[in-house]
Amino acid sequence: MGVRLPRVGAPLWAVLLIVVGVLAVGGVTYAMVAFQIDSVKPAGGAWTNQRVIPIQVRYTGTPGVTRITVDGKPLDVKQAPDVLTATAKGLADGRHRVEVVVGRRLGLSEVSRSWDVNVDTKPPALAVTQPTSAQVVKLSPCLVKGTCDAGSKLTLSVTPTPKGFEPVKVTADARGEWAVQLPLSENGNQIRVDAVDRAGNRASTKIDVVCDRTAPTFADASPQDHSEVKDLPDLAVRARVVETGSGIRRATVRLDEGKPVDVEVDADGFVRWTATEVAEGARQVTLEVEDNAGWTATREWKILVDTTETFGRRQMTLGARGKDVARLQKNLAKWDLLDAGDVTSVFDERTRDAVRDFQMRNKIDADGMCGFKTIAALSPHLYVNLSRFTLLLVDGGKKVKSYGIAHGMPEFPTPTGTFRIVFLERDPTWMPPKDSLWAREAKVTPPGPGNPLGTRWIGLDSGAVGIHGTPSDYSIGSRASHGCIRMHIWDVEDLFDRVSEGCEVVIFWEDQRQDIARRWWGKG
Repeated sequence: MGVRLPRVGAPLWAVLLIVVGVLAVGGVTYAMVAFQIDSVKPAGGAWTNQRVIPIQVRYTGTPGVTRITVDGKPLDVKQAPDVLTATAKGLADGRHRVEVVVGRRLGLSEVSRSWDVNVDTKPPALAVTQPTSAQVVKLSPCLVKGTCDAGSKLTLSVTPTPKGFEPVKVTADARGEWAVQLPLSENGNQIRVDAVDRAGNRASTKIDVVCDRTAPTFADASPQDHSEVKDLPDLAVRARVVETGSGIRRATVRLDEGKPVDVEVDADGFVRWTATEVAEGARQVTLEVEDNAGWTATREWKILVDTTETFGRRQMTLGARGKDVARLQKNLAKWDLLDAGDVTSVFDERTRDAVRDFQMRNKIDADGMCGFKTIAALSPHLYVNLSRFTLLLVDGGKKVKSYGIAHGMPEFPTPTGTFRIVFLERDPTWMPPKDSLWAREAKVTPPGPGNPLGTRWIGLDSGAVGIHGTPSDYSIGSRASHGCIRMHIWDVEDLFDRVSEGCEVVIFWEDQRQDIARRWWGKG
């Protein structure tokens, strides 16, 4: 480029100004071309776990002025050929801004560079969230999940080491989450996790995990499946639970479709369960156990319960059989719900449907099962009208027979209310009531002539009060007993054969139950 000189005669200051301008322009051009920063350490975005950071700047050219600052604070700079060095000390955890400025001595040009350095002196926040320590798992490989500082490198190992297993490496994602699949051995395992964060800090943790790959089994079960229970007051089942892994968490027993009931597994592994007052018929007992890994096992018993032939003593359902079922079917026939040919002594589906129809007619829960409410409604009903000294037998919704009675003396009144027959005995033995002044001199009287109870005893669920015969025929029609209801011997024998356990007995004075009195005795 040419420089135009001032014409002769120009002032001296103009000449000097032109010379300085030329030199300045030439100097800037030289600085832009010949001077630059080549590299810096640590690099931008670097991480360190040290609070002291050595800084190094490599350059090209000959700087006259240099400055290095961290977070705006200047550092002492050492200059050597092609390199500048400085040391930042006492840095807190976090991000720090480093800036380097180099320039000519005259300050007419300079080059700068700035970048961030991250200081982190704390161990990474390592945690295993799944599985938890001492947890029992049922699968292998097992999903292991956790959290750590974002970008951390993790190495997972397991003891005992499965054959051919190599430690698994994984990197925590931007949210600090990580997950791997690890093979586990049967029963006890220890999982170790080692972590190194981006700054080089380390952390490790261990968890103990039980791996249970097999479900429990059953042994020594009783009774046998498809067996029959007879002549036993209760239904009792038992089974030994075989569990070789994580241990039993819970066990439940369910009868038919009922609600499961929690049961205990004893120290020998046995489960024992007893049900009382079980309805007769085909019943199913289901035992279910669950171990701590979540494996379940089920044992079922299909059992025919046939423990009595007396109608009214037990509830009945599908599959029941015997004389009690025949009596049920005959009672249903009285209500025109079965035919004579349907009396098979087996509680079949036709019988169940007839029971359901009867329940709906009498506003009883229509489940088709002959429970005690249904038994009472199906059975003959006894209405004892104390005002008229009469016992009335109603069966199938119809008046069947009327019997004369005697009842309690004024000082020993017969209790009133609704009762149920709970015991029937032929040729009873009379036992003097305890703590009764009127019977303190009396003795036990065996069956036979002169027995105060006659030949039949119909016991009610009202303590010692019942219906019985009497050798004192003259007392019928009067208040002569100590609370019981007396009948002629031939009458009580006839009644005895017509009733069963569960029959409802309503004892009343006419002014107490005028509805019953008007229905069965009419007015007045």
